[in-house]
Amino acid sequence: MRPKLRDDCTYLAVEDGVYLEAATGSARLTGRAAFGLVDRLAPHLTGERTLDALTAGLPGPHRRAVTDLVAELLRRGLARDVDTDPPHGLTTAELDRYADEIAFAEHVGNAPVSRFEAFRTSRVLLVGAGHAMAALVQSLLSLGLRAPTVAVTGEPAGDPDDLRRVLHRCRDRDPGLELNHLTEPDRLWHGAPAGRMLAGYDAVLHCTDRPMHVRARALTRAGRAAGVPVLHALPLAGDGWIGPVGAGACWECAWWNLRGAMIPGDPAWRESAADDPDRPVPDLSGPLAAVLGTKLGFAYFRRAIGVPEPAARITRLDLRSAMTTEHTVVAHHRCPDCGGGDDADAPPSGPEEFSRAAAALVDDRLGPLLRLGTGNHAQLPLNVVDAVLPDVTGTGRGTRVVTAVGASRAEALRRAAVVALESIAVAVDAEPGLRPAAVAGGFSWAEAQGRALLRLRSGRARPPRGGPGDAGWPTGTWPEPARRLADRAAVLGTELYAWSDRSSIPTVFVGGAGTWLAHCCSVDTDSALTAATQAALAALTGRTAPGCDVGVEPGVVSGWPDLLPQLLAGPGEPVLLRRCDGGPALRSVLPYVAAVVPGGPA
Repeated sequence: MRPKLRDDCTYLAVEDGVYLEAATGSARLTGRAAFGLVDRLAPHLTGERTLDALTAGLPGPHRRAVTDLVAELLRRGLARDVDTDPPHGLTTAELDRYADEIAFAEHVGNAPVSRFEAFRTSRVLLVGAGHAMAALVQSLLSLGLRAPTVAVTGEPAGDPDDLRRVLHRCRDRDPGLELNHLTEPDRLWHGAPAGRMLAGYDAVLHCTDRPMHVRARALTRAGRAAGVPVLHALPLAGDGWIGPVGAGACWECAWWNLRGAMIPGDPAWRESAADDPDRPVPDLSGPLAAVLGTKLGFAYFRRAIGVPEPAARITRLDLRSAMTTEHTVVAHHRCPDCGGGDDADAPPSGPEEFSRAAAALVDDRLGPLLRLGTGNHAQLPLNVVDAVLPDVTGTGRGTRVVTAVGASRAEALRRAAVVALESIAVAVDAEPGLRPAAVAGGFSWAEAQGRALLRLRSGRARPPRGGPGDAGWPTGTWPEPARRLADRAAVLGTELYAWSDRSSIPTVFVGGAGTWLAHCCSVDTDSALTAATQAALAALTGRTAPGCDVGVEPGVVSGWPDLLPQLLAGPGEPVLLRRCDGGPALRSVLPYVAAVVPGGPA
C-alpha cells in the first residue's frame, strides 16, 4: 500500500480531536493526540512511499496508531491507495504539465490519472463556427484533449483562421496537440448515414454563435441513433444555453420545455418556430460567445473524468448580465425519444411527499410548472397561490395561471400544484371529439377515478330550494376546521350557513349574504363542508377556488375501490373513464389523471 492524502483534504484542530474534510468525504477523529498525529503524518502521505516504509523503525504502539489512522483515512475517502490505480500511458512530462487537471479529477474519486487519460485520449467531434467555437477548441486543448476533430459549419461567424491560431498558441504548452478537420459537416445530421458518421466518437459538442436550434435537434437525434452523447452551446430565446448534462439529458426535451414558456408573438417565439437563422444575435458579444464555448468545454471535461450528474440539467447564460443559472431538464411528452415510458416506479404516497416531488417540477424557464407561489395576493382570509402553466401543446396559446386557495399555505400550494398538473395532463392528452366533463388526479388509478367522479357530481349538483337562511345548520355545530373558516367570514361581516344532502357521498352547499356561495362533493360531510367553506370565503373576496369542489386531496383517503360503485351510480347515465397521460415528468408526481366523458360505457 502507498497511501496518499487527497490534494483537497484539509484538517483543523477541534475541542476533542481533529476534523478532516475533502470533496470525497469527511471525518472527526477524537483523542488528545489525534491532531498532532495527523499533522505529523500528512506531509508524508504523498503516495511515493509504502505504508511499511512509513512505519519502519517506529515502536509497536506507534506503528499500530499510524496504520489505524491510514486505514480510517482510506475508509472515509480522505486518502487513497496509489497502488490500486490502474496503469496509464501518460508520460512524466504530461503528468507535470496537467497536474492541476489531474488534481481536479482526484476530487471525483480514485484513479485520477486514468480518469484524466480517458479525457485526453477521447474521440470528440466539435461542430459549429464562430467565436464560441474558437473558445471551445481553446478550452479543450488547454484542458489537455489531445486530438479533437472539428467540423466547421457554414454560418458566417468569426475568422476562419481563429482555430489555426488557437492550435498554435496551445502547442506552445503541449507540442503533441493536434486538430483534425472533417469536411462536409452537413452530412452529420442530414440523411440516412448521419448516425453512422457519428459512430465511434465518444461525444459530439455543438457550439455556435447563432441560434441553430433546428440543427441542434437534428444532431441530437443523429447522436442518439449512434449511441453518442451530444452537448450544445448556442444562443436561443435571448439567452445562451449550455448542455444538457446528466442522466437522461436531452436537448430536444429542453427545447420543447423552453418553447412552452415563451410568449407567442415575441422575437424568441418567432425565432423558435422558424428555420435556423443566419443573422447574428445582438446581445452575444465576443466575450459572451467565449463564455459559451469555454463552459461547454469544461462541461465535457467533467463528464469525461466521471463527475456524477444525477439529474439532467442545462446551464443558462444571461446575455444581458453574464450571470449563469442551472436548470433541471425534465422529459417532454413531445420528444420522440423521451415522451413515452411506463408508469412511475414509486409514486408519491401522501400529500407531503407529493409537495416535495411537485417542487422539483418548478422552473421559471423550462417548467413544466413555471411558477408556484403566493405572488402579490393578500393572504387573508385564505392563503392564495398561483401556478403558472406553460403552453404544453406548443401551439402558441401562451402561458396561463391557475389560482388556488387553502386554509394554510401548504394546502394552497398542494391544491394549486394538483390543479395545474391535472390541467397539463388533459391538455397534453386531448382527444378530438371527447370533451371531458370532469378531470382529477390521484396516486392510484382508483383514486383518480374516484376524485374525477366526485368532481362530476359536484359540477352537476343543484342548490336546495329556499335561501341560505333556511339551511338550518348553524356554524356552532360545524366541525372545528370549518368553524374556524366561518369565523374568518364573520370578520368580513358575513354569517355563513350550510346545507347537506346527507347522502353517503354528500354534497354540501355554503351560503351567506343572501345567496349560495359555493358547494363541494366529498366522501364525508366534514371534508365537504370544510372545502365548500374555503370556496365560499374565496367567493366573498372575489376569487374562484379551483380544487375546492373535491373535498379530499390525493393521498388522504384510502379505500377508493370500495367507493367507486357508489360514485358510478351517481351520474345516472353511462360515462367513459379514460386515463390522461401528461407525459413522464407529470407521471412521476401525479401518476394517474382520470377524465370522465359522458355518454360512454362505464
